[in-house]
Amino acid sequence: MAKLKADGRTELARFVQETANEGRETVITTRAYMSDGKVLSKYSIRRLDGTRLVYGWSVAGKTKPGVTVERIRSLMQLRGWTEVRQPKNAGA
Repeated sequence: MAKLKADGRTELARFVQETANEGRETVITTRAYMSDGKVLSKYSIRRLDGTRLVYGWSVAGKTKPGVTVERIRSLMQLRGWTEVRQPKNAGA
């Protein structure tokens, strides 16, 4: 399982997307883009009976060198993701 603050890295942007799964449950996917170029992903599942499953952070991939935070934001918004919050150290 990956840690958000490992090796002195900082979070540049975080996005979330909710998907309804045939009326049985809602899957919430969260992606965090880190200063070292890694992309971390976390899944949460809310079932209709009120139970919730949360899977911890894992490394989903890496960004290409030279990709800016603004470019990541525009691409994620085009794909239907919502930016959850803007970290204090964004762009630093």
